[in-house]
Amino acid sequence: MGSASSSAVSPTTTAETQALLRYTKPRLPAMARFRRLFAVRRVFAGADPRVCTAFWLFGIVNNLPYIITLAAALDIVGPSVPKATILLANVLPSLLCKLLASSLLHLIPYPALIIALTLLSTLGTLTVASASSLPVRFAGIALTSAASGVGEVACLGMTQYYGRFAIAFWSSGTGAASLLGAALYNVLTTGLGWRERRVLAVAALVPLLLAWGFFGVLPRAALQGRQARRSARSLELQLEPELVSRPRQAAKLFFPYILPLMLVYIAEYTINQGVAPTLLFPPSTTPFTHIRAIYPAYNLLYQLGVFISRSSTPWLRLHRQHLYLPAILQLSTLLFLILQSLHAFIPSIWLVFAIIFAEGLVGGLAYVNTFAAILEDADILGGGAKEREFAMGAVSVGDTAGICIAGLASLALEPALCAAQVRRGVEWCRMM
Repeated sequence: MGSASSSAVSPTTTAETQALLRYTKPRLPAMARFRRLFAVRRVFAGADPRVCTAFWLFGIVNNLPYIITLAAALDIVGPSVPKATILLANVLPSLLCKLLASSLLHLIPYPALIIALTLLSTLGTLTVASASSLPVRFAGIALTSAASGVGEVACLGMTQYYGRFAIAFWSSGTGAASLLGAALYNVLTTGLGWRERRVLAVAALVPLLLAWGFFGVLPRAALQGRQARRSARSLELQLEPELVSRPRQAAKLFFPYILPLMLVYIAEYTINQGVAPTLLFPPSTTPFTHIRAIYPAYNLLYQLGVFISRSSTPWLRLHRQHLYLPAILQLSTLLFLILQSLHAFIPSIWLVFAIIFAEGLVGGLAYVNTFAAILEDADILGGGAKEREFAMGAVSVGDTAGICIAGLASLALEPALCAAQVRRGVEWCRMM
C-alpha cells in the first residue's frame, strides 16, 4: 500500500521538478555566458601586448591625417566648393596606389616601406598646412592620400603574420583615429579658436609614431620568413607571372568580399559628403549657436560609431555569409536621409544624430569583419602567405573605390539637394 502510494505521487513530483528545472535552468548558463562574453582576460587570452599596441598605433597614425583633412574640408575649400572635392582629392591617389601596392608590395621590405610612408605622410600634411594656393593644398592632400593607401595595404598585409589580434587592434586604431581626428579638430578650432593651418601643422607630427611603432614596439621576428621568401623570389621575378595572375585572383575576391564592402562605403560616404551637409535645422532648435557647427557634429558622431564597431570583433563577429547585411542597412539609411533632406519630416536634430551614429556603427562593423573573415578563410586563393597578403590588400581597394564613387555622386547630389531646399524657401545649406 505504501509502495503504491509512493509510486502514485512520484510521477507528479518528477514532472513538477522537471518543469521547474526547465524554467530556472537557462538563467544560470545565460548569465555565465554573459560574464564570459565580457571577461577581458578570456577574450584577450594569448594576445601579445606589443603586437596589439603596435597595430593600434598603425591604425591611428595611418588614418589621422586623412580624418583631420576631411574634418577641415569646409575651411580648406570654402562654402562655395562641394565638400566631396576634398573627399576625391583624399581618395583617388589612395585608390591608384592601392591597385599597384596590392600586387607589388610583397617585393618591398617592410622597414624601407615604413620609413618612406612616414616621410611621405609628413610632407603631405605639412604642404596642406603651409600652402596658400588651393592647387598646392590639393597636391599635399594627394601625397597624404597616397601614403595612407599604401600604409593600409602594408599594415593589413602584416596582420596575417601576427594573427587575429593584429587585425582587431588595427581596426580599432583606425576607428580611434576617426574619433580622435574629428574630436581634436572640433576642440582645437571651435573650443580653442585655432585656425585649420595650425591644426594640420600639429597633425604633421603624427606620422613619426608609425616609425616608432614599427621599429620600437612591434616584435619583427614574425616577418623574417616573409623577408627570406622575398629575397628568394627576387632572383626569379622575371619568370614569375604574378602580375598576369593577380587580376584573376582579385576577381575571385570580388563578390564575397570586395563588393559588399564597396557598397557600404558608397552609401556611407554619399551620406557624409553629399547628404549630411543638407541635413540642417534652425540653430535655435539645436545645441549650437551657429549652423556651421552642425556638419562637424555629424562627423564626430559618425566617427564615434565607427570607433565602437571597429573595436568590437573580440565580442561581436559577422562571418562571410553575413557581409551583405551591413550593405543593405547602409543603402537603406542613404535613401531615408535623402528623403529627409528633400521633405524635412524628422522633427528633431537629435533623431538625425542617432541615425548618423548608427551609420558609423554599421560602416565600422563592415570594415573590421570583412578583413577578419579573410583571415579566417584558410583556403583563400590557395591559402599561402603571399596569397593572403595579396587578398588583404586587394580587398582594401573596395572601401577606397566605394569612397571614390560616393565622392563623384556627391559632387552632383549635394548641390541638387541644396537647390531643392532653396526652392522650398530654406536656404540654410547656403550658409554652410
